[in-house]
Amino acid sequence: MPKVVIDGIELEVPAGTTILKAAAKVGIDIPAFCYHPYLKPAGICRMCLVEVKGNPRLLPACITEVQDGWEIYTNSDAVKEARKWLLEFLIVNHPLDCPICDQAGDCELQDFVFKYGEPEQRLRDESFKYPTRYLGPLIVHQMSRCILCRRCVRFGEEVMGGADWGAYERGHETVVGPYESEIFADRYTFNMEALCPVGAITTNIYRYKTRIWKLDFTPSVCAHCEVGCWLDLGERDNQLLKVKHTAVYPSPWICDRGGYGFEFVNHSERILVPLKREGNKMKAVSWKEALGLVVGKIKELVAQGGKVAALASPHLTCEDYLLLGRFMKEVVGSDLVDYRLYGGLSHPEKTSLKSLDDVVKGEAFLVVGEDVSLHHPVLALTIGEACSDNGASLYLLVTADSFLYKFAQVNTNPLPGYEERVLEALLAAVEGKDYEALLEGSGVDKEALEKVAQGLKEKKPVLVGGNRLFPKGRELLRKLGEVLGGELLFLDWGSNAKGAFQMGFWSSQGGSVEEILKQCASGEVKALFVSSMDLFRDYPNGALVKEALSNLDFLVVHDMFFTETASYSDCFIPATSFAEDGGTVVNLFWEPQNRKRALKPCGESLPLWKVALHLSKEWGEPLGDFQDVKEVSQLVSQELSKEPSQVHQLSSGGQVPLEGEGLPALFEYPFYKVGVAIDYCNAFVQLEPEP
Repeated sequence: MPKVVIDGIELEVPAGTTILKAAAKVGIDIPAFCYHPYLKPAGICRMCLVEVKGNPRLLPACITEVQDGWEIYTNSDAVKEARKWLLEFLIVNHPLDCPICDQAGDCELQDFVFKYGEPEQRLRDESFKYPTRYLGPLIVHQMSRCILCRRCVRFGEEVMGGADWGAYERGHETVVGPYESEIFADRYTFNMEALCPVGAITTNIYRYKTRIWKLDFTPSVCAHCEVGCWLDLGERDNQLLKVKHTAVYPSPWICDRGGYGFEFVNHSERILVPLKREGNKMKAVSWKEALGLVVGKIKELVAQGGKVAALASPHLTCEDYLLLGRFMKEVVGSDLVDYRLYGGLSHPEKTSLKSLDDVVKGEAFLVVGEDVSLHHPVLALTIGEACSDNGASLYLLVTADSFLYKFAQVNTNPLPGYEERVLEALLAAVEGKDYEALLEGSGVDKEALEKVAQGLKEKKPVLVGGNRLFPKGRELLRKLGEVLGGELLFLDWGSNAKGAFQMGFWSSQGGSVEEILKQCASGEVKALFVSSMDLFRDYPNGALVKEALSNLDFLVVHDMFFTETASYSDCFIPATSFAEDGGTVVNLFWEPQNRKRALKPCGESLPLWKVALHLSKEWGEPLGDFQDVKEVSQLVSQELSKEPSQVHQLSSGGQVPLEGEGLPALFEYPFYKVGVAIDYCNAFVQLEPEP
């Protein structure tokens, strides 16, 4: 390994190590604009120039690999002079917008000018001025501030595999931005804003709201999907104003829902007091009256022999599921609880993969039953990275995929309703059995399936199963994994479906949301408690939902907003947002994560675990005397320490038969309409308005 001396410090580093990385190993910080640890080195900005003894010119540290015996100086007079001149050249065209720039206080150019630059500008020249471009509700692009580091461009090319964002023209006339889009929102736009070292790319959501140094940041976990991206929630005056992503685990990148999908927290339409129905109107009441109404009515219906059920969103915390489940099962005496809001018929299943780092090492991928970029966008980026950087093969067996197709070797694109038949045909092809009859009418030709089968046999695959797979499809994928010796990764919709399962928030009799709604429609279930889900919006059978809610004797809705489901309620209980209460969530790889509280609860809103606790006390059978979520978290830890069973072995409910012949229908909300309370994120509503 090469031995070098950097600023008088001797060290030995692996061959191929750049000067910048070698210096970082001994705590020496070399300034750079274009360099980013998760993008390929580009050597564009020249801010990282260093001096190597015996070399006639300064060398860029970010792209120059150290050689044995080198003596390197990162702060010599020549280096200092080069930095000063470079910064002066940048400032010539950079407007002095610091007093009004949203990036001020978090700007690398600002920091470097103060640290390395001249106190006065010596160069005078007419600067280039570009008009500010408002590229839709998310992005504000101010080219006048751009220093041409091309981080944003390289992210689009290297990580996304291509985006309508590039660098055009040449030299000092170079322009960065979208080629033809007047509205730029590309699922991962937030990363371009976060990568920008100056204020050239900012967001409308944070524009002119406050200064970065006036925000208090709290680490938390994204509430929109189960990948479990760490977020820093920026709060001022109990308002969530900005989200940052500084963690590199589980990924250095996040999607736009994680970065921008928080406007619902501060939304003016949130209901902040309990309500009860009086005729056709809802009247504000005290918590005491609301709790008394709920408990009194449920007791009355139970005494009459009626059933009671509870449905809770898969986006809540383990603490919520644990206490509501115990209230229903131990206090009310009902086993009718479930969390599978989106119509899934299967529970989560374990995987041997431990993180996205394991995913990116995959040699081949088969994706079936889900548009991964829609429901697990950062996982889609990771699969794309494995293909583009590591040479992995990707095979798609999905009816629609709007991102991964660009990385795929084969995109079978079966017709809606045929995914499981094609999967069965693929299993037969891998086993050397006849399968042609299974492909009839599927839209998939034999040659394409043969390519998939052969590709999966040549490399150890990761088999990714989406939420659209019925139990039979999951069983087929498990068998395929056994035959190929591959890894299985079953995906669930919601940020904490796995936590809900581990907390036992499901019926031991094999019930599902569909079965509970059918019992509501038939009159067997008299009272229903619904938490943080709008069944009309997210459950795929709206007719069943309407019939079920119309036939209930009593409906309690616990939510932030008065949704269409809430319009049927007899009692409405205000809920907190993910930023207003802590708790535990279990991510895609079954790893518990701690979500911390960043804001005080708005109005009289309460988290679900507290509601369940108060209801149990009102019932006369208190579940405990918990004063803080941390006390409930201790019980959660005990449950999580138990090894989750494989549900296909455990569930006694069997497979749910499909009724009727009809034509298969495939409907997916667009990207900016998927997630928690997404209809109350104003920017997303503008991007995806209601038809």
